[in-house]
Amino acid sequence: MNPTTGLDPDSRLGAFKRLSDVPQSYRLDTPEIEAAFTDRDVWAEWTAEDVPDKSEKYHEQAERCGRTWKRHCERHGVHHALVTPEVVNSYVAGLLNGMSLSHCYKSYWTKLERFFRWLMYHTDYP
Repeated sequence: MNPTTGLDPDSRLGAFKRLSDVPQSYRLDTPEIEAAFTDRDVWAEWTAEDVPDKSEKYHEQAERCGRTWKRHCERHGVHHALVTPEVVNSYVAGLLNGMSLSHCYKSYWTKLERFFRWLMYHTDYP
């Protein structure tokens, strides 16, 4: 766990604490943004850039997380890089139905959080 973030979910929130707080101009659900991401595997872009120096186990976990995450997003009709908190919540809730909190956190949540943190620091993503 990153020492700057605790187990409290509120400690991981950014400037906007609720989706409704995000101004419309900053939201990702515009036709232009969605069109820019059509047929684009952003997860693969992340793993190619951010994951190469990690262990084999980390690679396997990132690939497994990516497969299940993209499948979940497909079922919800959204691109895996352009989701709402509800999609993330339902993904994690589904994972927790079949595994321990610790396994969910270490093998899935940390990869998902790292993916979105990577997106945050890349200007070619909205």
